[in-house]
Amino acid sequence: MKTLINKGTLTATLLMAVSFACTDKFLEVPATGQLSGVQLTSKAGLDGLLMGAYAQLNARGFSQSASSFNWVRGSISGGEANKGSNSGDFNALTPYETYQLLPSSGEVNAKWNAMYEGIARCNSVLRSLASAGSDVTAADKTGLQAEARFLRGHYYFELKRNFNMVPFIDETV
Repeated sequence: MKTLINKGTLTATLLMAVSFACTDKFLEVPATGQLSGVQLTSKAGLDGLLMGAYAQLNARGFSQSASSFNWVRGSISGGEANKGSNSGDFNALTPYETYQLLPSSGEVNAKWNAMYEGIARCNSVLRSLASAGSDVTAADKTGLQAEARFLRGHYYFELKRNFNMVPFIDETV
């Protein structure tokens, strides 16, 4: 019985190998979830890229204190607000309130990374505009370019206020 099962498994494996060897179409399947350049350079694709740049204003994927709204670096550090009820309540913000912030703090790193993520998204919009599809009018290009540059300027302003000397990276890098 065991040899019959082994022969059946071997036969099935050989048949599958032969069927894959006869056709190369399985190699031409696009990756799941990957967008093509044509999709990104359409009007809807460019709008989606710009929405991603706007979403970074809220520091998506980073610490909640890394957003552009500066309630940590403004209100808490300035003394007009308390960070919470006790020292254990979001204790990563205690150094802001007590003026004992270290450069190695995770919150500092999150702010840096979140702002450069926003810059990268803006640069992606500006790079994609160069090869925009035929459904994107000149007025659309101008508007998208202006919004992306404004957002990029905002992210750099945030970096300047928090870190002073920061490297400038535009869409050509």
